Amino acid sequence: MLIEFSVQNYRSFNQKVTLSMVASSIKEHPEHVFQACGLKLLKSGVLYGANASGKSNLVKAMAFMRNFILESQTKTSSTDSINAVPFLLNANSRKEPSMFEISLLLNESIYRYGFELTPKAVIKEWLYIKECTAYSREKLIWSRTEQSVEPQDIIDTSRLRHNALLISVLNQNNDTHAKLIFEILHDMQVIQDTSALYQMTLELISAHEVPQAWVQQLLKAADLGIDDFEMHEQVMDWGKFMLMTNEEFNIKNPPSQVKVFNTQALHKYYDSDLDSMNIARFDMQDKESLGTKLMFGFAGPLYQVLKSGGMLIVDEMDNSLHYFITKIIVELFQRKETNPNNAQLIFTTHDIIHLDKSRFRRDEVWFTEKNKENATSLYSLAEFKVRNDSSYGKDYLRAKYGAVPYTDFDKFARLVTEDQE
Repeated sequence: MLIEFSVQNYRSFNQKVTLSMVASSIKEHPEHVFQACGLKLLKSGVLYGANASGKSNLVKAMAFMRNFILESQTKTSSTDSINAVPFLLNANSRKEPSMFEISLLLNESIYRYGFELTPKAVIKEWLYIKECTAYSREKLIWSRTEQSVEPQDIIDTSRLRHNALLISVLNQNNDTHAKLIFEILHDMQVIQDTSALYQMTLELISAHEVPQAWVQQLLKAADLGIDDFEMHEQVMDWGKFMLMTNEEFNIKNPPSQVKVFNTQALHKYYDSDLDSMNIARFDMQDKESLGTKLMFGFAGPLYQVLKSGGMLIVDEMDNSLHYFITKIIVELFQRKETNPNNAQLIFTTHDIIHLDKSRFRRDEVWFTEKNKENATSLYSLAEFKVRNDSSYGKDYLRAKYGAVPYTDFDKFARLVTEDQE
């Protein structure tokens, strides 16, 4: 379970910002909170902000940290650079390392793990643990400064690459703490592009990690007019696949073969006499709407995360989804009967219809805004004094909380009219 995530000097973030899932003392929506290890943690969070304010960069930061932990040792070589982009609008920050830190609740202990790095090398790395017992204190388990490790006996440093993480090597050594962190990060789904969800769910069904019958029932419950679907898969050579798709793939080491799916949605319809029912098969990819394919795509991660008690982080989750569907997805996480394992959902959106006190606690609502240095700041609605009768959505549109684009129609109108003259 996620407690906090912090990032500094990465993309639009210059100074350190922290997204916290620790509930404040406010009394709103107690069902959105669960208790563990002496903490009150939130089940959901939503991020608002203007275009280019940094919402997506926060999701990118979480995805980068997760993927670099899981893959730095196994999917990179000693000559690879690290794809960590610092804040580029400051001469000093360009030369400084980027920092990532995450606090997780694992096996009745709080793990605080982080690292600093440049595009060339890992500079620092650390792991602290605090047990969930009375009077316990946080203890340093190990630390790394470049190629030096303390305590020295935890690893043969000749195995430690400058561009890979110590925790990744320790996981290969079956270190208990590293394996726990790897397990929870495997259950953490970070979705930067919702169009990728469709293929993800197909692969999960194919691998029998998500029941096809469950996905079928979810589609029916969403009132999409689909009664069932059929999946057919084939293994295709990579070269033939590229010719078939007529697309370019920027993949460093492409697989020799790829699995291709042909999915058909089944729709029932009456014959001309209205006395018998027939089945029409629609190619899911070609004939179904973006919203239908997105709902299909969400089925896989939803099933996995709710079952495992993991984390789902999604950029622009409600893109192409009706408000009612998005509302149901959020409530699946917020309600105890549908989320007994305390899975967590964090998503970004521009739709103010979700910005409602009947939907979210104030400490579940976050904003991103660019400051004078054009760097992203991150803050919560809980930091504002809000009247009981206030409308979060209306106040947001009035710019009471910031995080909106400061422009007006006249600027656009002058641009258009001057161009026409």
